[in-house]
Amino acid sequence: MIRTRNIFLLWIALIAVLRLCGTCDAQTVNVNDFGVIPDSSEDSTPGVLRAIESAKSGQRPVLIFPRGRYDFWPEKASQRHYFISNHDAVESRAVAMPLEGVKNFTLDGQGSMFVFHGLILPISIVGGEATTLRNLSIDYETSHVLETKIVRVEDGVIDVQVPSDEQYSVEGKRIYAIAEGWKQRVGTSQEFDSASKSVAWNTHANLDFDKADATELSPGLIRISRLPLEPTLGNILVLWNRDRPDPAIWVSESKLISVVDVTVHSAIGMGFLAQKSEDIHLDGFKVRLKQESPRYVTTNADAVHFSSCKGRLVIENGLYENMLDDGINVHGTYLRVSEKISSNAVLLEWPHAQTFGFTFAAPGEHLQFIKSSTLLAYSEGVAKSVGRPDEKHVQIAFDKPLSPQVLVGDAVNNADWEPSVIYKNNTVRRNRSRGTIFKTPRGVIVEGNTFDHLSGTAVLLAADAASWFESSPSSNVVIRHNRFINQISTYGSVPIFIRPMVATSAEPEAYNVGNIRIEANNFDVFQKPLIQAISVDGLIFRGNKVRYNQDYKPISPPDAPIYALTHARCIDIGPDQLPWDLTEADVSITDTKLVRIAGLAGNATNREWLSQCRDRGQSGR
Repeated sequence: MIRTRNIFLLWIALIAVLRLCGTCDAQTVNVNDFGVIPDSSEDSTPGVLRAIESAKSGQRPVLIFPRGRYDFWPEKASQRHYFISNHDAVESRAVAMPLEGVKNFTLDGQGSMFVFHGLILPISIVGGEATTLRNLSIDYETSHVLETKIVRVEDGVIDVQVPSDEQYSVEGKRIYAIAEGWKQRVGTSQEFDSASKSVAWNTHANLDFDKADATELSPGLIRISRLPLEPTLGNILVLWNRDRPDPAIWVSESKLISVVDVTVHSAIGMGFLAQKSEDIHLDGFKVRLKQESPRYVTTNADAVHFSSCKGRLVIENGLYENMLDDGINVHGTYLRVSEKISSNAVLLEWPHAQTFGFTFAAPGEHLQFIKSSTLLAYSEGVAKSVGRPDEKHVQIAFDKPLSPQVLVGDAVNNADWEPSVIYKNNTVRRNRSRGTIFKTPRGVIVEGNTFDHLSGTAVLLAADAASWFESSPSSNVVIRHNRFINQISTYGSVPIFIRPMVATSAEPEAYNVGNIRIEANNFDVFQKPLIQAISVDGLIFRGNKVRYNQDYKPISPPDAPIYALTHARCIDIGPDQLPWDLTEADVSITDTKLVRIAGLAGNATNREWLSQCRDRGQSGR
C-alpha cells in the first residue's frame, strides 16, 4: 500500500506540474472574440463552436469564458452519433461543446454559469489527451422532473400540488412531465422529506408509478390513486421518467483528463461519465443544488460514472447530493457469447439495452471467459483481430484455439481495461440509491469521505453478469477514516455491502472478493447492522467507532446482526467501539470459516488464522 500511495503522489505531482505549465507558451482564445457575450440571453452555441475550432489549431490552447451566464440551445449545436454507456441510445445528439481530438487543451469558465435548453449534451471530450475543464457550472433552464407537494392523503388517494414553474399534462389518467423540447410520461416516484431534502425515511422508489391513476382537479392540482404505499402529508413526491438522454459531461477514448472546480446543478442523465478512457482526475467536482434553491433533485442518474476505464481514477474533494441514483459507479463491461464461429473465434453481444456500440477490445488485449453464475474466469485468450458486424455485436478471433469449456451465454471481460480508484475527501448526501459502487480488482481506496443520509448502502462492492452486466468483483480495497451517517431507507440494508451477484453453491471453494480492509471509520446509526459480506476471502473490520442515535425508528429487525458473513473465509473482526455489548447473536456466520472475532470465540484459533490467512494480505493482531 506504501508503493500505491507513492505512485499516487507522483501522479498528482505530475498533474500539478502540467497545470502550472498549462500557461507556458499557451494560446489564449476568448469566446467574446467570436461574438459570444455573457449575460445576453442569446444563443452562445454557434460562436462557441467557432471558438473551439480556432483554439484546436493552437499550441496548448486555453479557451476562456469571461465570467457570466452563457445560454445554449440545441438547434445550432453540433449533431453527433455517440454511443454513451448507461444512457439512452439515440440516432443523433445535439452537442453544445464537442472537444474532439484535443490535446493539451484547457477550457476555463472563469466562474461562469452555462445554462442549457432542451435536449442537449453540454460537453463531450472524445479522443482527448491532457485536457482540463475548470471553473464552471452547468445547469438546465427547466427541470426534467416534477417536484410535487403532497397536500392531501386520505384512504389511499393523494392530492399533489405542482410548482408554478414546472410544466405537466394529464392525459388518459397518466402524468407527463414537460420541459423545453421534451415531454415524457412519468413512470417513477420517490418521496423526499420536505424539511431535510433527503429521501424520506423507510421509503423506496415506486418504479410502477405509471400504473397509478391521475386526474387534474384544477391547474397545478392533481389527484393520484392506486399507489402501493401512502406517502406522508407535507412531503415532496418527485415524479420522473427513468430515461437518460445525456450526461452533463461525457469523456470517451481519452486520457489524462482533469475536471477541476466544476459544478453540475442539474442534468438529464449523469453528472460526469467517462468510458473507455484512462487516468482521470476529478478535483472539486460537485453535483449540488444551487444555494437557496427550492429544488430537491440534481441529476436524473448518477453523479459520477466510469465505464470500462483503466489507469488511475482519482475523485477527491467533491460534493454529490440529491441525485436520483448513485454517487459514483466504477465498473467494466461483460459481453456475452452469442455464437462460436470457429475453433478460435466468437461472436459477442452487448446484453444491456443502455450500453453498447463503443470499443470493447483491440488486438493484443487479454480477454477472460466467465460463467455468469460464479463470475469466475475459467479461460483466457489474447485477441488477434476484432470486428464489429453491427453496433450490438463484436466478432473476435483469438491467437489460440478456444477452450472447449466456452459456451454460448458465457460472459467475456476485457481484463486490460480495469482501473485502480482513489476516492477521498468527498461528501455524498441525500440521494436515492447507493453512495459508491466499485467493481474492479485493481485496488480501491475509500478514505476521508462522508456518507450522509443516503437511501441505500454507502459502499457497495458488487458485480453481475445477468442484469447490468457490470464487471468485475473487487479486490484490494481499503475503506478508512470515513463517516457514515444514518442510512435512512431500504436500498440496501447495511452501510457496507459486499455482494457479487453469484450462486455461491456453484463453486463452494471459490471466492470472488479478496483482501478488504475496513478500519478507523465512524458510524452514526439508528440501527445495528454495519456490514454484510458475501463470497469474500480476506476481510478485516476493526478499529471502527459506532455511535447509536434515536433519530429514526429502526428499519432492520431487532435481531438483525451487526456483522453478517456468507460463504467467506479469513475474516478478522474487531475490536470495534460499539455502543452495545457484543454477543453471539450479533454475528451471523453462514458457510464461513477461519473467523476471528474480538471478544467472541469465532471459529478459528489465532494460530489457525495466522497460518492460513496471512497469504490473503492480512496482518495479525
